Amino acid sequence: MNLKELEKAIEIKQQIKELEKIINHELTPLEKLSIIRQKPKFRLAVKTVTMFYTTETFITSEILSDAIKEALKQAVKDLKAELKNLGVEVEEVKG
Repeated sequence: MNLKELEKAIEIKQQIKELEKIINHELTPLEKLSIIRQKPKFRLAVKTVTMFYTTETFITSEILSDAIKEALKQAVKDLKAELKNLGVEVEEVKG
């Protein structure tokens, strides 16, 4: 492994560490109380109109939050795969 690949591996490990910190963040009781008292930050409605019927799909901040968490988990998996391609041993991807 040359110096450039080593620097890339160190950068990737740092990204993985930061993403896992976000994914595994546990809410404090105060944060939970704050979230419970708040109304959803937004509600996005997507309306589809066809000749025969109309459908509306709603996306709330809670649904979006779950989708972001899943995207972050996928990003971690991809970064770990990139480390493996560089020849760096990584622990198995969880979840």
